[in-house]
Amino acid sequence: KPTALADLLQEHMPVFASNAEAQIVTPSFLRKLQKDAAAILATEGYFSPQIVFEKNADETRLEVKIDAGKRTVIKEVVFNLTGSLMADVQAQKPAAVERYERLVKEWGLPRGAAFRQSDWSQSKTATLESLRGLTYAGATLVDSRANIDAETDTAVLELDIDSGAEFFFGDLQVSG
Repeated sequence: KPTALADLLQEHMPVFASNAEAQIVTPSFLRKLQKDAAAILATEGYFSPQIVFEKNADETRLEVKIDAGKRTVIKEVVFNLTGSLMADVQAQKPAAVERYERLVKEWGLPRGAAFRQSDWSQSKTATLESLRGLTYAGATLVDSRANIDAETDTAVLELDIDSGAEFFFGDLQVSG
């Protein structure tokens, strides 16, 4: 019975497709196959897969058995914020504190959520868009890290964000 992970592997690795051409099986081919499959599974949060190759009885087919293992979940999210927003938060300005708290609350990969590469990318983009959409048009993502602990199947996500300066519209002046 096909699973979402099997479908994912078939989609990204033509060798797993039902209409795949026969391959010459060498040790280097198997290493590449194992490495590629592990990399694809990692995008879905599976960082400790067990991949086993077995030949059938007449040695005409190679069976690939994959145990994806446990999916990695978010243990912690750390926002390292710099710029005028952080300065205003430290000065306890209510609007800035509220804005920062909303930014953290709206983060797309909260503690306990499954780690997926696409969700990680989308969450970072949404956070920057949120900042830029208000008064921090120059906000930038300075750095980001997904620190994966494969032994505990957890991830600590860290983001270094510079809000930049606040941008405001000045008085409207019409001439002519």
